[in-house]
Amino acid sequence: MLAGSSYEFRRTRTAESARRLASVTAGLRSNRSDRGASDGKPRVGPDCGNRAIAWEPIPLSVFGEALPVAIRSSWVFILRAGAITGAERHPNSHQRMMSYRATGDLQTGGEGKWQSNPLVSDPAASMEKRWISVPPNVWHQAAVSDRDWVVVSFHTVQAQELIEERPAAEDAGRTRQRHYVVASALSLEKVNLSEKLAQFSDRWNPKIVGELNGQQVKLVKLQGPFVWHHHDQEDELFLAVKGRFRMEFRDRHVWLEQDEFLIVPHGVEHRPVADEEAHVLLFEPASTLNTGNVKKERTVERLETI
Repeated sequence: MLAGSSYEFRRTRTAESARRLASVTAGLRSNRSDRGASDGKPRVGPDCGNRAIAWEPIPLSVFGEALPVAIRSSWVFILRAGAITGAERHPNSHQRMMSYRATGDLQTGGEGKWQSNPLVSDPAASMEKRWISVPPNVWHQAAVSDRDWVVVSFHTVQAQELIEERPAAEDAGRTRQRHYVVASALSLEKVNLSEKLAQFSDRWNPKIVGELNGQQVKLVKLQGPFVWHHHDQEDELFLAVKGRFRMEFRDRHVWLEQDEFLIVPHGVEHRPVADEEAHVLLFEPASTLNTGNVKKERTVERLETI
């Protein structure tokens, strides 16, 4: 479903793609994904003078296992009745969009060559009439009918990395880019580790709680032994937040008590072991796979941000 060029949601009818789309749709409707955008809290698109767009990211956990690994963020948008949102494109992400409530036209192509792609929200309608896929750098805009249009979008970059590009108002021959989520605003929000740790109970499943300079801050709960592995390029920092655990190497081991940390260089084989549950903060490059050079049942390829 994620491979290929042009608009595969409209063109691909394989059983697997239909199954995934049906699972995503079911996840959306069972979790009421538009609720957060309907309670007065969603952000408003700053580039729309008519306040045409309200939006909010959706946690990927809403969809369970339905999403392909390449999907890194999801969003709900309220597009106001009668609005034309204006041309935009995403140079760093492939976008998939589903009509969730009401109808509208997601036009593609650009100034002077817009192509109409009407979408409906009827659950009985075919996937081709409810979904559209927009590759990177394809200009698109929404034309909304006489009712507010709620859509759900999926992107192949994380929310903090998504770039929107629009024509420059002062010069039609130029464009301007911005991040949908402003990193400086995110970095000014303090993070309470205890509150974050209280949000999940599963073990060996790291959660992202912060990002900076290509690095990620993660929290994970450990109990029992992990798998032996190494990382070809990434160094890792392990900080014991609560409890204790040991880091085993092939020739020795190191105990980490609460408030102690250890840096494991890349290329060094290791495995953490916790006799009782331990809470750990990780600081490592965003490219780091939790099981490194091996893929087993505990490999987590798509991490949740909390």
